[in-house]
Amino acid sequence: MRFIGGEVQAHQSILKVFEELKKLLNGNVEFGSPTYVGNVRGTWVEVTAPATPNTDFTVTHALGILPAGFDVKKKDVACDVYLGSVAATTTQLTLRATAANAVLTLFVH
Repeated sequence: MRFIGGEVQAHQSILKVFEELKKLLNGNVEFGSPTYVGNVRGTWVEVTAPATPNTDFTVTHALGILPAGFDVKKKDVACDVYLGSVAATTTQLTLRATAANAVLTLFVH
């Protein structure tokens, strides 16, 4: 493909914009951690599941919107964590865990 005059400048400008976007995004999109905020909208929550496995427990989050989901980032015992019987709200999420007293670190998003 051959570019002439202004087309060359337009092509170079577009390439520069994409290079700047690449620099901006590569290595700069992060979830954060329980101790600092990242730039992906979500909230870190540390919680302990109830002593009785497979029973509802409430997780309070600070999203201000209904969560799209959650990720289990750390757990101290082998278990599954899944949605409880109460629908999520803009401030709370109800979950269940298959192990008693599991200490969980969640990312609610």
